[in-house]
Amino acid sequence: RMSNFRVLVWHFYKPLLVCNLGFSLVCIYDLAKIGFWFLGITVLIKVFGYLVTMLYKYYFSFKTNIYYMNAGFSLKKMYGYAFCFDFMIYLLMVGCLYIIKYGLVYFKS
Repeated sequence: RMSNFRVLVWHFYKPLLVCNLGFSLVCIYDLAKIGFWFLGITVLIKVFGYLVTMLYKYYFSFKTNIYYMNAGFSLKKMYGYAFCFDFMIYLLMVGCLYIIKYGLVYFKS
């Protein structure tokens, strides 16, 4: 049952992937240009992105949402897992940016 749930979460998240990655790339660009003190603001931008994708999913994919509800899965749980997965991707991107931006300074000297 759990492997089926992972597949369903992935199929639930796929339409949101492009929009969420777009917001993540905007946040990473801001961090690269402005600095890491801007991290709190980028988290707020990500939360705004989650709201936008929830509205998008609700407006354009209502019948798909009914499929998940009829299958016995809570939409709140599906959104929660999808957004946790996306936030982990974002943290990985921030970590890579930090290593690239500040880690290479040690190799130059």
